[in-house]
Amino acid sequence: MITVNASLFPSSVTNSLIAVGNDGLQERDRMVRACIAIICELALQNPEVVALRGGLNTILKNVIDCQLSRINEALITTILHLLNHPKTRQYVRVDVELERILAPYTDFHYRHSPDTAEGQLKEDREARFLASKMGIIATFRSWAGKLLCIAL
Repeated sequence: MITVNASLFPSSVTNSLIAVGNDGLQERDRMVRACIAIICELALQNPEVVALRGGLNTILKNVIDCQLSRINEALITTILHLLNHPKTRQYVRVDVELERILAPYTDFHYRHSPDTAEGQLKEDREARFLASKMGIIATFRSWAGKLLCIAL
């Protein structure tokens, strides 16, 4: 349905996908990656709907959650694709959303989730540093990403 006419994609399904994408990892939902992939595909076809419902924020949140380089790069590439085109650039809030990628390096008291136990804090921090590093590297691989990092 997305490839035929993305504007007809039901908003209720979009809201459900974004909800699973936001909270699926904490609930150990096995559909998280599939939901994020659909959100990315929908963001490329109909960015207005995804942006209005907070889907771009969900994509960037999952960049920090994912330690797999290919998935991490695909998520960042979706955002950079939107930044690369003048018509879709307006949907990405550069000052708010993209700082999530840099937060593990720039925020001294960065904690991804307040529910993280003190014993797992170091392990969680290392995982976030790795995911953030992969996201920053993927960002620097495009002109839009380089210009974005200069603007921040």
